[in-house]
Amino acid sequence: MLQPASSVRFSAPPGARSAPLPAPSQPLDVVETGHAARSKWSMAGAALLGLAAITTLAGCQSGPEPPSTSISLPQDAEPGQARGLFLEVDGHKLFADEGGDVNSSGQFVAGTSRGIVVGDLNQSGSQRYLEINGHRLYSDGGSAINERGQFIAGTSRGIVVGDLNTGMVRTIELSGHTLYQDEGIQVNEQGRYLSGTSRGLVTGLVNSGQAELVKLDGRALYPSDGLDLNDSNQFIAGTSQGVMQGDLDHGTVSRVTVDGRRVYADDGMQLDNQGRFVAGTSQGLIRGQVD
Repeated sequence: MLQPASSVRFSAPPGARSAPLPAPSQPLDVVETGHAARSKWSMAGAALLGLAAITTLAGCQSGPEPPSTSISLPQDAEPGQARGLFLEVDGHKLFADEGGDVNSSGQFVAGTSRGIVVGDLNQSGSQRYLEINGHRLYSDGGSAINERGQFIAGTSRGIVVGDLNTGMVRTIELSGHTLYQDEGIQVNEQGRYLSGTSRGLVTGLVNSGQAELVKLDGRALYPSDGLDLNDSNQFIAGTSQGVMQGDLDHGTVSRVTVDGRRVYADDGMQLDNQGRFVAGTSQGLIRGQVD
């Protein structure tokens, strides 16, 4: 229940000495003008009230300070910074385009608006544009690089493979025809690559310019929504005929099925070096083991 204003008592905080507020020397006269009420008490009265409040607060004993919401640093400390540098070639700032990968040694391949750039993040000035026969290559899809500096990249002039340590760069061909990237691209630590192309799923070695089709029952497999390749040359790939698994060393390819039904890739898949995989499919996320 609310108390009348006249019966409310003010008290100081625990441990503080309270001082009574002096009453105004003159009663407050309220004059109504229309629907608004104005106080006519003097500025002197307001000043007395303010002085009394200050006196009361000054008489309070100091208690524990409230917690601070700011962060204090030692006098000799400096705030940490996350530093970054613009990647430049020939003094030109680069903007990202499709495709990019980096290995644990800092070697990288990256698509930019000025062309594909390769280099070593640990060596200043090592960045350069990727070229074949004097022609700069522009990204047209993904790229991948292994720990040995071998890479594969989809470009406007076809899929290229190369080695950053030797400087070798070449396009890959199938029966004399340059291949262009479609869905998915990967290279493993053995230098074996797997890529979706406009002619189907292909595989080969970085050190060789020739590719071969990955087939099921004698038919080419056309890529769809991702692939992965492990260091044992086992793979999993989404294709127009369903998710496929296989072993490139043994030349085996089979369709992944769930309850006897084929499944179709949907948004990515991963394969570890023991042949275990997970894959997004139109029927749901699945897991399995490459046979």
